[in-house]
Amino acid sequence: MIVKEIMKTDLKTVLPSATIYDAVRIMKTHNLRHLPVVNESFHLLGIISDRDLRDEGVDVFQMEDNNELQNAVSKVMSTNLITGTPLDFIEEAAALLYEFKIGCLPIVLNKKLVGIITGTDILNTFVQITGSHKPSSRIEIRIPNIPGILCPITYVFQRRRLNIISILLYPAEDEKHDRLVIRVQAMNTDAIVKELKEEGFDVIWPETL
Repeated sequence: MIVKEIMKTDLKTVLPSATIYDAVRIMKTHNLRHLPVVNESFHLLGIISDRDLRDEGVDVFQMEDNNELQNAVSKVMSTNLITGTPLDFIEEAAALLYEFKIGCLPIVLNKKLVGIITGTDILNTFVQITGSHKPSSRIEIRIPNIPGILCPITYVFQRRRLNIISILLYPAEDEKHDRLVIRVQAMNTDAIVKELKEEGFDVIWPETL
């Protein structure tokens, strides 16, 4: 999945000459935590965040008399920006948000702002990718890190005619193993778990007493 599939394109923006009051009003009206600052050609110049405004003593959700509100947003906007492109992979965008501890990623094409994604967008996408929002069950298997290991495992599901919703691979406690998480479209997994164990696979979830 790539960024252009999930980015917001119905953007609210301000010019650098807009006042902080204007920015606060837009953010409050549209329940935004990040507001891009662009020029007349829609080139990205900066970002106003609710954190930037709090640093200036302004509460986005509490419109109070404050002389700072009449200052231009160019005085408080962040300009050292991390950006992405529409063709970036979602996991690359998520890594940028994580690495730089930022709440949003402006998406730029040919120097123009074309979209924006937030941590919430990434979280929603993760839920969809994993299928955890669908009626399903989770099976976790500790597997050796060797080529071809997935084939015999998925064959067990094929024999049982069980539909696999998602497959994820996590690092295990050592470099020689991984944790394979399979979400399957079934509510009772007793039979498939029993068969996996009989085939010699180390099923670690669901746990059995």
